[in-house]
Amino acid sequence: MNEKSISLNQMLFVIIQAQVGIGLLGLPYKAQKYAKGNSWISVIVAWIFIQIFIIIIWMLMKRHKGKTILDISQLFLGKYLGKLINFSYSLYGVLVMSNVVILYADLIQRWILERTPRSVTTFLLVSTGIYLGKQNLRVIARFLTIVNVVLLLLFVLSFFAFSNNLSFTNLLPLSQSNMKEIILGSYQVTLAMLGFEIMLFIFPFVQGNEKQMFKKMTVAITLVMITYLYFAILTLATFSPEEIAIIPEPVLYMLKGLSFHVVERIDMIFLSYWIIPIATSFVIYLYISSSAAAQLFHKGKRKYPVWYISALVYGISFVFTDEIKIQMFSDFVSNISFIFIFAIPLVLLILSIIFKNRGISHN
Repeated sequence: MNEKSISLNQMLFVIIQAQVGIGLLGLPYKAQKYAKGNSWISVIVAWIFIQIFIIIIWMLMKRHKGKTILDISQLFLGKYLGKLINFSYSLYGVLVMSNVVILYADLIQRWILERTPRSVTTFLLVSTGIYLGKQNLRVIARFLTIVNVVLLLLFVLSFFAFSNNLSFTNLLPLSQSNMKEIILGSYQVTLAMLGFEIMLFIFPFVQGNEKQMFKKMTVAITLVMITYLYFAILTLATFSPEEIAIIPEPVLYMLKGLSFHVVERIDMIFLSYWIIPIATSFVIYLYISSSAAAQLFHKGKRKYPVWYISALVYGISFVFTDEIKIQMFSDFVSNISFIFIFAIPLVLLILSIIFKNRGISHN
């Protein structure tokens, strides 16, 4: 056992924390634009798509034991093209982290700290990410396992929403959206559930056989799907179709409507805790980006890349500050994500199968 090894259960919680972040808060709004009251069906369809992605990643990684995608890319694409792919993964991590930081700073400024400069809230998130991100994989996994309690807090708070006048007829009829609209909605859901690509980087360090890992990966994305499905249905029942179409963060607005005798503005209390899942998303992509940079430039040592990558992310956060630029950047990052979670792993898997059929072994 080395400092990079993690257990199967830790792997499960790493995937969950990678997938659940700021996307959950605005998911019903984004899916509603396409699938309307059938957006909850889009969540299930998105789970099917993600399961396909998981199968591709699992098949690729199990064929090359002890190797990450950084090793596999150079194995099949050659030294230079392989390094270009690895650099692209490092850049991809930078873009995703920047998107997380920008969306978080915008959310905090709109909901809680209106007069606090974004540079301050951004710095707090980035510095927190650096502190944890420079640790080894086992330490990161242990922390991510512990903070899953925050998700339980969200569920507990959401139970009070059942005291409101819920209208589950908003989910009907099932035919209010056609298949194209449901698939477009599932595309938005899939974007909100990204993060499972972390398996391309930690697969060799998980203690367990391939079948056990596949089961845990499936359980992880299923639990995330159930979480998103639950909040999609709850928000659809809380708000009318007209209301949810103009509410960017319906989950927060749902919590905002709750109040107790001794506690007001549950949404603000929740946001104070929700920085933890957002920070974990930052840390996971910092691990991805710094791992790729470390292999390219620092002989596998992540110490230095963590610092200058985080500084780069902090700098990018100042470029996108108005609503239009933020949305354009977020859409760009989301759209290119499929290259790294689907296209590249699929190409490498096909090459792996071709070489094996030719009698060439790369294990």
